[in-house]
Amino acid sequence: MPNLKVFFCTSGVYNNEREIAASFKILNKTCENADIFNDIEVFPMGRKELMKLWSSISDKNEASIQLIDYIGINEMPGIPQAYISIVKAKEFLEKIAMDDEGNIREEVFDENVRAFLGGDNPVNKDIAKTLHSEKSKQFAVLNNGVTIIAPEIAIQSNTKVMHLTNYQIINGCQTTNTLYEHYADLNDNVELVVKFIESQDTDVAIEIVTATNNQSAVENEAFYALREKARLIQKFFDIQRNDEAKEKLFFERRENEYRNKSIQTTKIYDIKELARCFISVFKLRPHDASRYVKKVLNTSDIVFDDKDNECAYHCAAYICYKFNTLINGRKNDAPKYNRLRWHIAMLYPWVVFGKVETPDPSSKKITAYCDKVLKTLLNEEYIENFKTCQRIIDSIEMPTDDQIKRGKYTSELKEAAEKFLNK
Repeated sequence: MPNLKVFFCTSGVYNNEREIAASFKILNKTCENADIFNDIEVFPMGRKELMKLWSSISDKNEASIQLIDYIGINEMPGIPQAYISIVKAKEFLEKIAMDDEGNIREEVFDENVRAFLGGDNPVNKDIAKTLHSEKSKQFAVLNNGVTIIAPEIAIQSNTKVMHLTNYQIINGCQTTNTLYEHYADLNDNVELVVKFIESQDTDVAIEIVTATNNQSAVENEAFYALREKARLIQKFFDIQRNDEAKEKLFFERRENEYRNKSIQTTKIYDIKELARCFISVFKLRPHDASRYVKKVLNTSDIVFDDKDNECAYHCAAYICYKFNTLINGRKNDAPKYNRLRWHIAMLYPWVVFGKVETPDPSSKKITAYCDKVLKTLLNEEYIENFKTCQRIIDSIEMPTDDQIKRGKYTSELKEAAEKFLNK
């Protein structure tokens, strides 16, 4: 008898609630009762699961590399097999880190918390110095090496060739890129330690990246880059750039990701800046955006929640970007309100809808809400809307720098907006 796999797909967020789980059990039982299938599996798939499946197909990569030698590591929870190996650094670059045209494969570093920090970085300078000295022959013991994770690895013990599918370099981004920058100077005496880990468990990869990066100077908020939600938001930004009517905004999930890309810096939003936009517009906390965003990121889960719709982050960034263009262009008295730009961002959707109402970023209403806000930002309508935001601010006493950072002023401004819009 054939096997059966049933996929229930939705563009929403799948939550494993009791009632929903019970429905899938009934579906499974119904298929069993048909008595025409052997094994039956039911897979509920939400937006996150669908995006992950799509990425595994569209972003597929494969490689094989000759090892000098290796040792196996015993199987452990979530890790069926793992190996510690020695490889020639040049072979590693050619087979793992470079494409057919000799360019660095930037996509294999997606699981890193930061991109290449450049040759002027002190650590990378030291790596380069070692490569150009007599100590280059000791590189394998002087350098921490590289860690690669993949859902599928296979080694041919007789030839010592490692085969990888859908691999990611999760530790060693700086080492790999520095080796690449000095590729022409490498010889067969330069060897590298590489760990190969097989795992299909996303949490395992996150644990490894977190543990290895905690040993170096990485800001706590940088670990938000590892969250599945952060990846989905970045993909959403990427997709939105295909819309010719919209400004091309970038979410820099990993530190230095868009370095040397000739992108206008005002269009790049890193984790902290995007968090500021989001908590101002959808959490009504512009006072925290003005001062406490680092504290918010380190102590709470009000941003990058799995239930949040990605469109809310893009919408919030777009509002802030458009007001910044007015500030930088010194138009419509916008520079006068620079201190209050996060409060302006909070007010903007209320002005668009003519009422003080903010849907939860995980609600069904959020997509239509963001679409309407964005529509106003694609034409000259946004200029008048921002002027209205400024008039609402002017309707009450202008706050001091200290008051801007207090929730009390945010509450007073919300009341002022209600009075102004209900006239």
